[in-house]
Amino acid sequence: MQYQPAPQGYLADQVLPPVPVVKESAVFWVYDKSMFDIPESLRAPRSDYAKIDWSVTQDTYLCKEYGLEGEIDDDERENAAAPLDLDIDTTEIVTDMILNNREKRVADVVMSTGVVTRTQTLAGVNQWSDYTGTSDPFTVLKTARTTIFDATGYRPNCMLMGYKVLEALKLHPDILDRIKYSERAIITADILAALFEVDTLLIGGILRKSSNEGQAVTLADVWGKDALVFYRELNPALRRASFGYQMRQRNLRVFRYREDKRATDVIRVTEKQAEKIIAASLAYLVKAAVA
Repeated sequence: MQYQPAPQGYLADQVLPPVPVVKESAVFWVYDKSMFDIPESLRAPRSDYAKIDWSVTQDTYLCKEYGLEGEIDDDERENAAAPLDLDIDTTEIVTDMILNNREKRVADVVMSTGVVTRTQTLAGVNQWSDYTGTSDPFTVLKTARTTIFDATGYRPNCMLMGYKVLEALKLHPDILDRIKYSERAIITADILAALFEVDTLLIGGILRKSSNEGQAVTLADVWGKDALVFYRELNPALRRASFGYQMRQRNLRVFRYREDKRATDVIRVTEKQAEKIIAASLAYLVKAAVA
């Protein structure tokens, strides 16, 4: 019996889609919003045409390498009883730890009020887990959608929330009231996505150990108790706006090498990338959505 990360999988690549990059560090261009201008374009006969102007600014990224190693001593391998397979088990565990690390880095970036500046923090009777106060998820999410639209002209197409946020919303009176005449008796992520007017609702489910070494193991949701509304581009291309990307210079790799002096095989898993927010104005963050 082995505990593993949730079978629903990791969300990092869905929140910040990965894009391949060649250089460890480079510059990319950010266009201004000239395309939203409506300049006077009426021209009288024999007069000059009106001139327009537009500009770009620069931003940068810096990829960093992440890696972990697991060791297998020859004696450990010889004495491992079936169905243990130390090579497979070590590779899978180290790989999961690297993926856990990536998930936590992305969550720390996109759930930060220092990065996503369009935000509000709920408290007390306004939190969605309070069913008797003034809690109103629909008004909060309407504010999120309109704030993004007013700043960018884009309608958000995705929402992300921690697992406990989902569980609280499934019992919220306002949501139950909206579907009381529906044939669907169970509230699902798809139903909530439709109610909140986004294409996709992502639910966090990857846990991290929050207890100190030597203490009883305590687990916490990497995505916490927050909710994020944002626009993502699933097919990254030049000149396509998106909340953010993972600039990935090197995909996940597994290496194996021998240390004869220590009679040990070493399994190494690495990746090299940068988690980069491209357009923070394409996101709206709700902190402490539930208690």
